[in-house]
Amino acid sequence: MANVEVSTNGGATWNTASVGAGVWTYSLNTTSLIDGNNTIQVRAIDAAGNVQSAITSLTLKVDNTLPSVNHALSGTAGSNGWYVSAVTMTLAANDSGSGIASRTLDGAPYTAPVIASSQGSTTHTYFATDNVGNISAIQTFTLKIDTVKPTSSINTVSGIISGTVTLRCADSDASSVVASVLVST
Repeated sequence: MANVEVSTNGGATWNTASVGAGVWTYSLNTTSLIDGNNTIQVRAIDAAGNVQSAITSLTLKVDNTLPSVNHALSGTAGSNGWYVSAVTMTLAANDSGSGIASRTLDGAPYTAPVIASSQGSTTHTYFATDNVGNISAIQTFTLKIDTVKPTSSINTVSGIISGTVTLRCADSDASSVVASVLVST
Protein backbone atom coordinates (compact mmCIF):
# COMPACT_ATOMS: atom_id res chain seq x y z
CA MET A 1 0.00 0.00 0.00
CA ALA A 2 1.62 3.22 -1.15
CA ASN A 3 -1.12 5.65 -0.28
CA VAL A 4 -4.47 5.86 1.53
CA GLU A 5 -6.98 8.61 0.85
CA VAL A 6 -9.98 9.71 2.93
CA SER A 7 -13.08 11.57 1.77
CA THR A 8 -15.69 13.23 3.99
CA ASN A 9 -17.85 14.59 1.17
CA GLY A 10 -18.94 11.60 -0.90
CA GLY A 11 -15.72 11.34 -2.90
CA ALA A 12 -15.75 14.90 -4.27
CA THR A 13 -12.35 15.49 -2.67
CA TRP A 14 -9.77 13.07 -1.24
CA ASN A 15 -7.24 13.78 1.52
CA THR A 16 -4.05 11.78 2.03
CA ALA A 17 -3.70 9.75 5.21
CA SER A 18 -0.38 8.92 6.91
CA VAL A 19 0.80 5.43 5.97
CA GLY A 20 3.43 3.36 7.72
CA ALA A 21 4.12 -0.40 8.00
CA GLY A 22 0.66 -1.44 6.80
CA VAL A 23 -1.18 0.92 9.16
CA TRP A 24 -2.63 4.29 8.24
CA THR A 25 -3.87 7.21 10.34
CA TYR A 26 -5.92 10.26 9.51
CA SER A 27 -6.76 13.14 11.85
CA LEU A 28 -10.41 14.07 11.29
CA ASN A 29 -11.60 17.46 12.54
CA THR A 30 -15.32 16.87 13.10
CA THR A 31 -16.10 20.59 13.34
CA SER A 32 -16.03 20.69 9.54
CA LEU A 33 -18.81 18.08 9.41
CA ILE A 34 -22.52 18.53 9.96
CA ASP A 35 -24.12 17.26 13.14
CA GLY A 36 -25.73 13.88 12.57
CA ASN A 37 -24.64 10.99 10.35
CA ASN A 38 -21.60 11.51 8.11
CA THR A 39 -20.15 8.94 5.75
CA ILE A 40 -16.36 8.67 5.69
CA GLN A 41 -14.89 6.91 2.65
CA VAL A 42 -11.42 5.34 2.41
CA ARG A 43 -9.51 4.01 -0.60
CA ALA A 44 -6.03 2.53 -0.99
CA ILE A 45 -3.66 3.22 -3.87
CA ASP A 46 -0.72 0.91 -4.55
CA ALA A 47 2.77 1.87 -5.80
CA ALA A 48 1.71 1.17 -9.42
CA GLY A 49 -1.17 3.69 -9.13
CA ASN A 50 -3.98 1.13 -8.94
CA VAL A 51 -6.93 2.52 -6.94
CA GLN A 52 -8.99 0.23 -4.72
CA SER A 53 -12.19 -0.55 -6.63
CA ALA A 54 -14.48 -1.22 -3.65
CA ILE A 55 -14.30 1.90 -1.50
CA THR A 56 -14.58 1.24 2.22
CA SER A 57 -16.99 3.46 4.11
CA LEU A 58 -17.88 4.15 7.69
CA THR A 59 -20.80 6.17 9.06
CA LEU A 60 -19.99 8.42 12.01
CA LYS A 61 -22.57 10.25 14.06
CA VAL A 62 -21.22 13.73 14.86
CA ASP A 63 -22.39 15.96 17.71
CA ASN A 64 -20.57 19.29 18.02
CA THR A 65 -23.59 21.22 19.31
CA LEU A 66 -23.76 22.20 22.97
CA PRO A 67 -26.71 20.89 24.94
CA SER A 68 -29.31 23.35 26.19
CA VAL A 69 -30.46 23.56 29.80
CA ASN A 70 -32.89 25.73 31.73
CA HIS A 71 -34.30 25.96 35.23
CA ALA A 72 -37.77 26.31 36.70
CA LEU A 73 -38.75 27.38 40.19
CA SER A 74 -42.00 26.54 41.94
CA GLY A 75 -43.16 27.83 45.30
CA THR A 76 -45.41 30.49 46.75
CA ALA A 77 -44.41 33.83 45.28
CA GLY A 78 -44.31 36.85 47.56
CA SER A 79 -43.46 40.42 46.56
CA ASN A 80 -40.38 41.83 44.82
CA GLY A 81 -39.08 38.47 43.58
CA TRP A 82 -39.18 36.78 47.01
CA TYR A 83 -40.71 33.37 47.71
CA VAL A 84 -42.59 32.92 50.98
CA SER A 85 -42.33 29.12 50.98
CA ALA A 86 -39.77 26.44 50.24
CA VAL A 87 -38.97 26.37 46.51
CA THR A 88 -38.58 23.38 44.21
CA MET A 89 -35.73 23.85 41.72
CA THR A 90 -36.01 21.82 38.52
CA LEU A 91 -33.53 21.50 35.63
CA ALA A 92 -34.50 20.44 32.11
CA ALA A 93 -31.86 19.70 29.47
CA ASN A 94 -31.98 18.77 25.79
CA ASP A 95 -29.45 17.54 23.25
CA SER A 96 -30.65 16.29 19.88
CA GLY A 97 -27.25 14.87 18.92
CA SER A 98 -25.91 12.37 21.43
CA GLY A 99 -28.36 12.94 24.30
CA ILE A 100 -27.84 14.22 27.83
CA ALA A 101 -25.23 12.50 30.01
CA SER A 102 -25.64 14.65 33.13
CA ARG A 103 -26.94 17.83 34.67
CA THR A 104 -25.15 19.67 37.45
CA LEU A 105 -26.66 22.05 40.02
CA ASP A 106 -24.38 23.91 42.44
CA GLY A 107 -21.48 21.57 41.69
CA ALA A 108 -23.41 18.37 42.46
CA PRO A 109 -25.04 15.85 40.11
CA TYR A 110 -28.69 16.72 39.50
CA THR A 111 -30.97 13.69 39.24
CA ALA A 112 -34.28 14.97 40.62
CA PRO A 113 -35.91 18.25 41.66
CA VAL A 114 -34.24 19.89 44.67
CA ILE A 115 -36.16 21.64 47.45
CA ALA A 116 -34.53 24.82 48.76
CA SER A 117 -35.63 26.34 52.06
CA SER A 118 -32.63 28.40 53.20
CA GLN A 119 -33.69 31.88 54.25
CA GLY A 120 -32.27 34.82 52.35
CA SER A 121 -30.82 35.33 48.90
CA THR A 122 -28.77 32.52 47.36
CA THR A 123 -27.11 32.15 43.96
CA HIS A 124 -27.28 28.85 42.09
CA THR A 125 -25.20 27.64 39.13
CA TYR A 126 -26.08 24.89 36.66
CA PHE A 127 -25.09 23.31 33.36
CA ALA A 128 -25.56 20.13 31.29
CA THR A 129 -23.13 17.75 29.60
CA ASP A 130 -24.02 15.59 26.59
CA ASN A 131 -22.84 12.05 25.87
CA VAL A 132 -19.78 13.15 23.89
CA GLY A 133 -18.62 15.69 26.48
CA ASN A 134 -20.03 18.94 25.08
CA ILE A 135 -20.88 21.25 28.01
CA SER A 136 -23.63 23.85 27.87
CA ALA A 137 -23.06 27.44 28.87
CA ILE A 138 -22.88 27.77 32.65
CA GLN A 139 -25.93 29.64 33.90
CA THR A 140 -26.84 31.21 37.23
CA PHE A 141 -29.98 32.40 38.98
CA THR A 142 -30.71 34.07 42.31
CA LEU A 143 -33.29 32.59 44.64
CA LYS A 144 -34.77 34.68 47.44
CA ILE A 145 -36.71 32.90 50.22
CA ASP A 146 -38.29 34.54 53.28
CA THR A 147 -40.78 32.37 55.16
CA VAL A 148 -40.42 34.21 58.48
CA LYS A 149 -42.99 36.91 59.11
CA PRO A 150 -41.59 40.29 60.18
CA THR A 151 -42.13 41.68 63.66
CA SER A 152 -42.81 45.17 64.95
CA SER A 153 -43.38 46.74 68.31
CA ILE A 154 -44.56 50.17 69.38
CA ASN A 155 -43.27 52.22 72.28
CA THR A 156 -45.45 52.43 75.36
CA VAL A 157 -47.15 55.71 76.07
CA SER A 158 -48.26 56.12 79.66
CA GLY A 159 -50.77 58.51 81.05
CA ILE A 160 -53.33 60.59 79.27
CA ILE A 161 -52.23 62.16 76.00
CA SER A 162 -53.40 65.14 74.07
CA GLY A 163 -52.44 66.81 70.78
CA THR A 164 -49.83 65.27 68.52
CA VAL A 165 -47.82 62.39 69.89
CA THR A 166 -44.84 60.74 68.18
CA LEU A 167 -45.01 56.97 68.26
CA ARG A 168 -41.87 54.99 67.74
CA CYS A 169 -41.71 51.42 66.58
CA ALA A 170 -39.05 48.81 66.05
CA ASP A 171 -39.32 46.38 63.18
CA SER A 172 -37.24 43.49 61.95
CA ASP A 173 -37.17 40.76 59.35
CA ALA A 174 -34.61 37.98 59.38
CA SER A 175 -34.28 37.52 55.60
CA SER A 176 -35.62 40.41 53.57
CA VAL A 177 -36.34 43.90 54.85
CA VAL A 178 -39.55 45.29 56.31
CA ALA A 179 -41.23 47.04 53.40
CA SER A 180 -43.81 48.96 55.42
CA VAL A 181 -45.46 49.25 58.82
CA LEU A 182 -49.13 50.16 58.93
CA VAL A 183 -50.71 51.92 61.90
CA SER A 184 -54.40 51.66 62.54
CA THR A 185 -56.32 53.99 64.83
